[in-house]
Amino acid sequence: MLFETMYHFPREKRGEFVKHLPWDKNSWYLFDFCGAIFCSDAAIENLAKLKGTRFIPFQFHDAEKNEQQAFFLRSVMDQNLIVKIACFDLLEDLKTIQIFFDALLQRLTTKHPLDDLKMGPIPHFEALLRYSKQLFNTQRLLCILPLATNNFPMRDPSFEAMGCSSSESPLLIIHEMIDKEANSNEEKKKIHGLINQIFATVANMQEDKMDREASSAERLLYHCSPAHFNPTTLKGRLAFLRKLQLVGETFSPLSWNSKDLRKVDYIDTENLYKIRTNLIHLELNPSNFQLIIELESDKERITKMFEDLQTLRENVSEATVKRQQGFPAWPAKSKEKQGFHAWGPFAREYWQVIKSTLSGPSSDFNFIPSQDLLSTQETNAFLDVIIDERQNKLSQVLRGEIAWIEVEITDLFKPDLDKASRRKANSLYEKAHKQYRQLKHAYIRNQRALRTQKKEQRKQQLNQIMLQTYPSLNAFIQTLFSNQNHDVSSQNLFAILKDRLYRFHTLLKEQGLESRDPQSLQDELHTFLTQDMNFLLSSSYLLGQILLLLNQGLIRAHLARPDMKLDLEERLPTYVTLRNHLEHTDPIFESIDLPYYEMMSDAPKLMAIVMTELVYKYGTAILNYRIEDLSSSELEMIENEVKEPVTQMEALNSNAF
Repeated sequence: MLFETMYHFPREKRGEFVKHLPWDKNSWYLFDFCGAIFCSDAAIENLAKLKGTRFIPFQFHDAEKNEQQAFFLRSVMDQNLIVKIACFDLLEDLKTIQIFFDALLQRLTTKHPLDDLKMGPIPHFEALLRYSKQLFNTQRLLCILPLATNNFPMRDPSFEAMGCSSSESPLLIIHEMIDKEANSNEEKKKIHGLINQIFATVANMQEDKMDREASSAERLLYHCSPAHFNPTTLKGRLAFLRKLQLVGETFSPLSWNSKDLRKVDYIDTENLYKIRTNLIHLELNPSNFQLIIELESDKERITKMFEDLQTLRENVSEATVKRQQGFPAWPAKSKEKQGFHAWGPFAREYWQVIKSTLSGPSSDFNFIPSQDLLSTQETNAFLDVIIDERQNKLSQVLRGEIAWIEVEITDLFKPDLDKASRRKANSLYEKAHKQYRQLKHAYIRNQRALRTQKKEQRKQQLNQIMLQTYPSLNAFIQTLFSNQNHDVSSQNLFAILKDRLYRFHTLLKEQGLESRDPQSLQDELHTFLTQDMNFLLSSSYLLGQILLLLNQGLIRAHLARPDMKLDLEERLPTYVTLRNHLEHTDPIFESIDLPYYEMMSDAPKLMAIVMTELVYKYGTAILNYRIEDLSSSELEMIENEVKEPVTQMEALNSNAF
């Protein structure tokens, strides 16, 4: 309740208070994520009954790696055990949070300035947050990224996760028979690939039924399969680009802790995020928009990029195993032992590892010189005038064995020390302090230079990885970077918006959604959005772009003309909220609906409403609007009325639609 209350804070107040929170500009999002971490046992059980086992398809044939994948899966399924154990430590942090909000309320009530108000450190929340974000983002990536063509899962992951025998998986039995009968490794590999393709194709043929009836486990298995990828249709191509957007968003500094992002060594996450930004913000660079239009129609290039994402999935899987090796083994659920005694000991051990590895470091930098600050003669002379009980500590300081300690030196002199000796001791103390500061500053400069050097080396290594491992993604990135034209005019923006609306109508036509009355269209859109994952993805791709363009000041100025007779200005606040929900991660929603891409949330219902409004209220008027027919004076008069973009004022609320 605490964090969900924060989630519903008015957005302008969140912006006003964010500087007083512990995690800078991302603090509110991270507190929202805390709200997604805490979930009651009853809610988890109800979710399991509704959607089935939550799992991620494995793709290793190596027993040790499969074991680590099983540990990871169990940690996903039973994360609430870690949360329960962590609560003992989190109580201390909750007091810190309460103290801050009590002080905030008091100051707001008394109109006292907030300048010096700051929430204290909450290290246990930070450790749990980093761990949970790693878990969630890894799970998210493995739900989005496609499995390799010749590596379709040989085992049903739910068997191993639940501690059952792998012999219960029928697909594995077939593969084991192949291993016994095939004459060579090449023949084995070829037959394994054919069998996997057959199973994947059957899965794809049953897609409609699966979308209606499948558990989340079955649904993910089919939608991760290569056979589900279809670049021959507009829906299939745009669905792929939407997945590419989601991958880039997952690797953003907002979604993934910047410390953890710097450890990703298998792909250039900055470039992935730049792809995401260019696919979302079409208004930023009109010349890049033409490249994106060409890509949306190029099934060969999209197929090559799809293969790069298959490679990325393999690398994410390898990284998952490597990460999991840093944690204790997560045992399968015991049928004999139940309750706290069954899971408490290993969960406590697991939480201790999380705290020791993921708690934020102290913000205080205590430099230790590891060399003398004064000569031996000067050090001895200084210590001779210091009271005995403080000599040992100050001796360590002057010999550079510990960090500098600020003291009031006059309180440490021996009684009855003459003025000349006091002046000399003060002089030696200042000399030592000056030497300490010089050494510290030199160390900081050296460390900064080393970081710059390492950053450059890392960039070069990632450039090579992109070139060799993800050639198609890399080629697209380089093409985007070579086109830098930021001529954002109303003509350019309307051309982009009209193209998106044409694509939107083409998608509806391809789906057979034409010639409906508004209510019938809305109902059918909602049905398709909750049953056809590729239609949901492709629609989200276009809808996010269209809603962002409708909020551009130049476009708003034209559409607000009285003769247009549109009520768009009234609808924009809700449109902006939905657009932000689609384009940015929303942990409160996504944490309970990950395998379904939010098919079970309110998002499809709200999308159906807005998509219907685009068809019947705004689309035709926008497509028929001819900006080229305006005189220069009319154009100037309209564009003098440009307004700032509408910002989100509240959390996503289905009642607002």
